[in-house]
Amino acid sequence: MQEVIITGKGGIISFRVQLVAVRAFLLVCVVLLSIHTLACAQNLSVPVLLVHGFQIGAINPLALSAGQFDLRNTWKTMVDGLVGERHCTFVPIPVMDLRGQRLWTFWKARNHPIYISNYTENARIPSLTCIGTYAALLANEIQEVQRREGVNKIDIVSHSMGGLVSRAYIERSDFQEGDGALLYYDYAYGQDVRKLIMLGTPNHGSPLTEIAKLLGVSLREAPPFSVRQMHPGSKFLKLLNGGSSGRSLGVEYFAIAGNKCLCSLWDKFWVEVCAQIGIEIPPHAYCALFEEHHGCGDNDLVVATESVKLSEIPPQRYIVYPLDHDSLYRDAEVIRKVRTLLL
Repeated sequence: MQEVIITGKGGIISFRVQLVAVRAFLLVCVVLLSIHTLACAQNLSVPVLLVHGFQIGAINPLALSAGQFDLRNTWKTMVDGLVGERHCTFVPIPVMDLRGQRLWTFWKARNHPIYISNYTENARIPSLTCIGTYAALLANEIQEVQRREGVNKIDIVSHSMGGLVSRAYIERSDFQEGDGALLYYDYAYGQDVRKLIMLGTPNHGSPLTEIAKLLGVSLREAPPFSVRQMHPGSKFLKLLNGGSSGRSLGVEYFAIAGNKCLCSLWDKFWVEVCAQIGIEIPPHAYCALFEEHHGCGDNDLVVATESVKLSEIPPQRYIVYPLDHDSLYRDAEVIRKVRTLLL
């Protein structure tokens, strides 16, 4: 026992503070906090692989220049939210060839079964090659996660083009011919994905080259392979959306879209912004690009809200938030939803 004296205007108030009780209370708090943190990781039924979208350094859409793409920073907020702790750190995970030589490195959250894909192999270059090539590299990472965790299936959370990479892996049977099937799709689906959660994925394409031209960005050469594949109506998308489905392969698909850029508001914004840098665009031209391809101009700045939908995904698995494209993997409400879907 210890007596504490507190002096104030009302006189002297004497409290007898039981140190044992205080220590017990603090101990309970620490234990509860530890249990909460541990439960966040343990409640994830299977390991999770986070798959990034189109890899480019510049954030400003008016300056599409390549640069360093830090995948750990990209997914930091998502990982912290999924594991229930702040400042989660990462450890490098090598992908090895049959001779034991390191091919490339991806990352794992320390003490948690959450991994960050690096399917392009190199964070210093933009992701310009065939989506099928990236799916083949993703397959190697999935196998490494399975080996380390001792599981048969994993869950995938993907952003933007990462959803197409993930679908191309799962729906490999769609590419029996055409779109460089024999050259680029050199892998097989291993029946090893339980759930795929897609954030802002252009399942029906995005008019990226048209957006670039509208905003005055000069494309010196032909659009990159992956950009052509993501264009609405591309052969890649026709094969992907016209063949097998996640449902037929036993994979649960979920789609989360953003509609921050509502037509009436966003067109006015772009007209004003472009005018300030000397670029004139017709009123309603920006959202008209999305309307032309998807029947509705609402979008998240990069992908039309309607483009994220898939016919096989029931309404309860298709969710729209008032967010832009890059906020979809950082927003607290979306992260809570993703965590719920993973349980």
